[in-house]
Amino acid sequence: MSEEIDNLIQIKEAELLPIRSRMEELKTEFTKTTSDFASKWYKKTAKEYIAKNPEITLNMSEEKIAQMKATVNELAKDTEKIVCSEFDNSALWWHQKPNLHDRWTNTRK
Repeated sequence: MSEEIDNLIQIKEAELLPIRSRMEELKTEFTKTTSDFASKWYKKTAKEYIAKNPEITLNMSEEKIAQMKATVNELAKDTEKIVCSEFDNSALWWHQKPNLHDRWTNTRK
């Protein structure tokens, strides 16, 4: 019986391979799209903040404004690295967990 279950598990894992491959493609696409969105969002949010709070900006020196702009641009430029480091956690992606059945099979032995 145990051998039969092990064979069934192998068959199901083989069926999952193309799905896991597609999931990895989608993860890559999702990461890229999220990076693009976040980069634009950082810049848009900074501009909106300045527009909504002109009194703060007007009280800042030109040097401070330039520094703030450089910081936002640096953040936008590093967005892909930031997103990738956050999404690199395999716990977020079920398709990156090989042998999902191991916990179950180990408890029945």
